[in-house]
Amino acid sequence: GGAGTVTAGDVVTLRAHDGGYVSVSDAPPRVVNVEPERDGRARLFTVQRSSGGGAITHGAAIGLRSAGGTWMTAELGSDHVVTANRAAMSTWETFEVSKQGGTGPIRSGDSICLKSTEIVVPARFQVGRQFLALEDEELSGLCLAISMA
Repeated sequence: GGAGTVTAGDVVTLRAHDGGYVSVSDAPPRVVNVEPERDGRARLFTVQRSSGGGAITHGAAIGLRSAGGTWMTAELGSDHVVTANRAAMSTWETFEVSKQGGTGPIRSGDSICLKSTEIVVPARFQVGRQFLALEDEELSGLCLAISMA
């Protein structure tokens, strides 16, 4: 991956603590989970700010567009899974990004957390047999290593 500050429009990968990558399934409803060493386009996301461009910073509201062109969404129903099946970015497709251990710009290689800006009931990614909730109850939400592709 690349180095430097992550900015709106950059293509990134998100890696979990187990070494797997956040990836989008091929079949509808295009569930987003963490899969071990998944290669290719399924693990690439374009990061966008909810408004404007520029650097992605601690506390920013962002959206993640899959390589297939659909937006990651934390929706109720479907056992609170995260999917990437929306044609546009709106409130359900917006996440607050937090930089673990600091503030300021998010840099490639940083550990970040994502929190849905809409849901109260936890949405979650599956990492093996464990689930990581997308909510900010304890410390974080979902913590991942972000890297520019």
